[in-house]
Formats: sequence, structure tokens, C-alpha cells
Amino acid sequence: MPKVIAERGNLPAAITSFVGRRQETAEIRRLLCVRRLVTLSGMGGVGKTRPALEVAAASREEFADGVWLVDLVPVSDPSAVAATAAGALRVPDLGALPFLDQLTGCLAGRRALLVTSKNSTTSQRQDAAVRQAEPSSANALASSCSPASAGEPERRAEAV
Repeated sequence: MPKVIAERGNLPAAITSFVGRRQETAEIRRLLCVRRLVTLSGMGGVGKTRPALEVAAASREEFADGVWLVDLVPVSDPSAVAATAAGALRVPDLGALPFLDQLTGCLAGRRALLVTSKNSTTSQRQDAAVRQAEPSSANALASSCSPASAGEPERRAEAV
């Protein structure tokens, strides 16, 4: 069975300081403690990925096997989600097994957080693929674009 490389994640370093949003980030962290999948949704540009990355960075100690960014923005084919996630986690490609099996095998029994950033055009199909690819031992924090509705907050967190 392949093993996740000994690194504890691949989060990018923050280039600028993160100011405010204490209540939001506290709520996201609270949801991560009680749910495996938390999705931040809202219109493009309102600020979903940055709070997700801040929460992930602040949560490193709680995830002994790492906090990993899986950028799904350039992925237009949902069948490529598992391969993209496996690449981000640096899971060695065994070739004979599907990427989903390789990914779940590497993460089985581990405590890891996967942070995904999805694009707006294929977000719903990616949501389904992320749920399928999400191993039972990993938590996921997803940022996802969604169309705005009248009276809907600019950004919201949903626990699944």
C-alpha cells in the first residue's frame, strides 16, 4: 500500500496579512470539528479560498497527517478530481490502480485536511467527485463559487 510522503502539507505561504473575519474563521473551525466536509460558497471574488487557507493553516496541529491544498479550478473534467488530489498529496502513481483507490488507500486511517478550491462552471460536478474521492478519515474544506440569490449572504459556510 502506498504511503503519503512524510510532508505535512502543501499550503502556500501567505503573502499578505489576514485581517478581520474572526467570527467567520471561528465558525469554520467549529464546523470542521464536528463535520467531515465544510463548504464555503458564494459568488466569485467574495473571499472564500483565503479564509479557507487561513483556517487550514491555523488547524495544522489538529491534522497530524497534514493540511493539503487541492486546486480544482483548472479541472474541467470531474473524472480528473481524484488524479488531481493524488498529485497534490504527492501520492505515488502505481498505475495498476485507479487514482481514487490509490488516494483512499494512502489516506485510510490518517488524520488529514484537504482544502479544495473549485471553479464555478463545473462546481456541482466537482462537489460530487470530491465527496466520492474523500476518504473516510480525511476532512475537507472546500471553497466553491455559486450563483447569487436575492437576500442570500455574500459568503456562507455549510457543513455536510
